[in-house]
Amino acid sequence: MLHPARVRILLLLLLLSFAHLANAAVVKEIRLSEFEGATRLVVELDSEPSYMVSNQSASGGQVTVELHNVTSSPTTPRQFGNPALVNETSIRLTTDERRLRIRLTTTGPVSIADQVLASPTRLVVDLTRGSGRRGAEIVASKPEPAPRYVAPPEAQPQSRPAPNGAWRKKIVIDPGHGGSHKGAIGQVGRRTVYEKEVTMQVAVRLERLLQADPRFDVGLTRRTDAYLGLQERTEIAAQLKGALFVSLHCNAVEGKSQTARGFEIWTWNRDSNTSAAARAISRMENDDPGVTRNNNRILTTMMTDALASQSLVSRRLAKAVSEAVTADPYFRKYDRGVHSARFKVLENYDMPSILVEMGFLTHTEEAKLLVDDAFQQRMARLLYSGIVSYYETTDPRFPRGPNANSLTARAK
Repeated sequence: MLHPARVRILLLLLLLSFAHLANAAVVKEIRLSEFEGATRLVVELDSEPSYMVSNQSASGGQVTVELHNVTSSPTTPRQFGNPALVNETSIRLTTDERRLRIRLTTTGPVSIADQVLASPTRLVVDLTRGSGRRGAEIVASKPEPAPRYVAPPEAQPQSRPAPNGAWRKKIVIDPGHGGSHKGAIGQVGRRTVYEKEVTMQVAVRLERLLQADPRFDVGLTRRTDAYLGLQERTEIAAQLKGALFVSLHCNAVEGKSQTARGFEIWTWNRDSNTSAAARAISRMENDDPGVTRNNNRILTTMMTDALASQSLVSRRLAKAVSEAVTADPYFRKYDRGVHSARFKVLENYDMPSILVEMGFLTHTEEAKLLVDDAFQQRMARLLYSGIVSYYETTDPRFPRGPNANSLTARAK
């Protein structure tokens, strides 16, 4: 018979073991890429990690990232581009110790900077050329959220150098949803269509039109089928120093009635979720698995005032885009107007922002149009014309020479 004291010790050990398992992390993905002169390692997890970064690049040519209490992990990283500072990557998970070790063989001495970001949770380690303050030390890090999200490499614009002295504005296009967040769902014949696919396709078409116009630069919040939180999208737009933000979406209705169709534009407004339609679409577009009551952005009075001021400009943008789109007979017939609601993705303090609902995936005929190449190109051209029209009516410096006019005419 065990002594009561030993029983208590055994129970305590069991409780500690269970607690340890409960806090264990699963690594969902490991990414390696080149980003703004740095080689970036991203480790995406289902919970905040306990980790340590060791830099022996100056003496041993290696950087080691060690994560503790990890139960599962991919064995190879997803690679974007050609990381310049890393020759080889080794990933090893020791299951008995629940320890994940990622070893990067570097091309030479590097400096490192690490941070943990939220929604989704991920550890980001940036390597830059040369030994810096953190070039030869072991850094034990707490999982503290970064004050500013840095755009992932797939979100970077394919920008061109601006002509000397030329007027140029950067337009940020946000293809709504992505990854596991599929958005609205439609059916075209036997094919299931997801909102995230349509928004990406139209975004790329709009990007090409803007890139062909020397008056504009362009950036996308995502370039792959990747999940991004709503707040991250606005932070990417700020990081890209955008002048305008256009978030692309497809609409949907619930229930048996699927007769709703048409195009509408939304701007941000703190107090406008009063109608049933505004509440319904706000619920749909603010549905973000990375946003909870605990981590949702808290709007201070100063922030709200800044957003309210920006929303006045956003309504001018919405009006210009709406007029350009509804010049087309189809969209004029099914125009649903310009509205406002409290959308998280439109909480941009630095630029006018609109959310475009291009049509209803739950309407049988409109779903067929939304996946049609010609219709998508038509939509992109109308949006482009609306952006041009906005600047023509609001900025006296906007170039209106022969080349600019021909570009605008060609886009219509």
